[in-house]
Amino acid sequence: MTHYNPSLRVGQYQFSSGVYFLLFTSSAVILCLLLSVWQWQRGAAANERYLLQQEKNQYTAVTLSNPPDEYQKVKIEGSIEAHYLLDNRSKERRPGREVLVDVRLVAENLPYDSVLVNIGWQPLTADLELTHILPDFISIEGMTKLPREGFMLQDPLLDPSWPSLLQHVDLNLLGGHWEKTYYPAVIYSLTPVAGWSLPEVVFKNKYHMHLGYAMQWALIGIACLLLFMRISISRVDDENQQKLAA
Repeated sequence: MTHYNPSLRVGQYQFSSGVYFLLFTSSAVILCLLLSVWQWQRGAAANERYLLQQEKNQYTAVTLSNPPDEYQKVKIEGSIEAHYLLDNRSKERRPGREVLVDVRLVAENLPYDSVLVNIGWQPLTADLELTHILPDFISIEGMTKLPREGFMLQDPLLDPSWPSLLQHVDLNLLGGHWEKTYYPAVIYSLTPVAGWSLPEVVFKNKYHMHLGYAMQWALIGIACLLLFMRISISRVDDENQQKLAA
């Protein structure tokens, strides 16, 4: 069985490569370039979100808008009806959880029943205990953040500690469980509540990190291409020149 080997000669240089080697290298280079573009796009999106958050952080607090405007500074007040712990949230390399409270707002005639407010962080405790006593009523300023889906190893409904202990925020799932409608954004409190440390509301700009990954994948693709060319291109001496030299 014979294999077709593409070849091309230009002057004293000849390109010759096995078809499978050519296909493998082409696929690797294209994959690296696609990953580079993907990381660059993620970096651009992260930078846009960061600049938007920084800009809106300078505004004065307003009432909740519907639909929600992400990274908007808002003011709310209402009674606390329940609390939840958001798991796997470290702070200064210490394992812990964030405290989320279910707040029924004072305002009437709203298209939602409650709003979920992140009031702070606490270290790990036994039996999901709170480190401070929750007040019955809060009046705070905060920043809106739209919850994003996270990776789950199993259905949250199969977890016996749910909803007291959450792996990520799913407002639709939580609302269906309690038969109520939640405001479609989580409020990150900017006002201290009891003794909890404030939640992280200044989000890091990961633009340079993604840009570094993009450059890394691009360089890998270029390196693969250069190595392929080094292996496949060779110099061929002209037979006439060899005879004259003899």
